[in-house]
Amino acid sequence: KKGTIMSSTKFGGLALFSAGVISTIFFVIQFLAQAPDTSSASNVWEVFVSDNNSLDDWWYGLTTYIQVFTNAIIAYVFVIIVNEFVRSKIESNSIRMGSILFLIGTLGFITAGSVDVALNYTGETPNANQFSLSSLQFGMWMIFTPIAFAGGGLIAHALSKVPGYNNLICLGTAIINAIAAIVIVVQVIFISDANDPSTIWGIFIPVVLAFLVSNLFNLYIGYKLTKE
Repeated sequence: KKGTIMSSTKFGGLALFSAGVISTIFFVIQFLAQAPDTSSASNVWEVFVSDNNSLDDWWYGLTTYIQVFTNAIIAYVFVIIVNEFVRSKIESNSIRMGSILFLIGTLGFITAGSVDVALNYTGETPNANQFSLSSLQFGMWMIFTPIAFAGGGLIAHALSKVPGYNNLICLGTAIINAIAAIVIVVQVIFISDANDPSTIWGIFIPVVLAFLVSNLFNLYIGYKLTKE
């Protein structure tokens, strides 16, 4: 049984590291190609649509599917493998709650990915005062992203207590995820204005920073798990 658990842990580490590498590469590519362009947009939704149309159809579709599959793999490793691994080392409530929140957030990301496909095919021109696929996707991102960051932060916090795992890296990731989750919620509730495209930066910046840190954290945890 011990050999099976170790084998599963190493497999999870390899899967997480591989998914982390792929996710980081495509995240950087999408960041460079799809950074918000607020110069010509009259509302937030137009920023999302211009982002969606900034890549060739085939490339946009490919990146969407890659993101969905890598998110699914990362969720599997953290919710199943890492959860079991941490609970075999320490008693932690953080890993339990974090796993559930991270799973919910990831399911939201995957669902939002399906809206990406619909946007790519419809090429809609949304209005800030009307319901649209872009506004639906925006709402999904703004609900599920803080949930995923909160879950990831709790998982990182739990890993910081596991012997052999760098406390600074784990706690740093947990803090950045927590800050990003709070900033997004505050920005959406009190600051963002659908008719003012420039307010999207208050959401975009913390999301990008937290995703980048989380991707690097995935690489670190994946590598460490392969050594277990």
